[in-house]
Amino acid sequence: MDDYAWVLNVAAVDLEELSRLYRIAPLGDKPPEALATVFGNSMFTCFVYASGVLAGARRVLADGLDCAYLADVAVHPDHQRHGLGTAIIRQLLTLSEGHKKIILYANPALNRSTPGSASCA
Repeated sequence: MDDYAWVLNVAAVDLEELSRLYRIAPLGDKPPEALATVFGNSMFTCFVYASGVLAGARRVLADGLDCAYLADVAVHPDHQRHGLGTAIIRQLLTLSEGHKKIILYANPALNRSTPGSASCA
């Protein structure tokens, strides 16, 4: 993970580039304006760059005490299956420490690993 640069502030992210990442990850077609809203309203965000290109993103909706909900892990196909998704989740779990419940939402239809597994890399 040494070849990656980590950014935790959505203000430093090109939302057009984030929208393209969502399409190819694939997490669907989410316009930059929608991503500005959902990431702007998230308590924690994490963006990962490889050679200046956005390679991964994720966010956490949280109330600051009871529940933290990890949502929308997006990893560029060139960086999938190399542990980047797992590293992003670990970073956000660290940021979410102190919450009584940490909930991970995953879409089984998008999970390319063994059926029933919880792999997010």
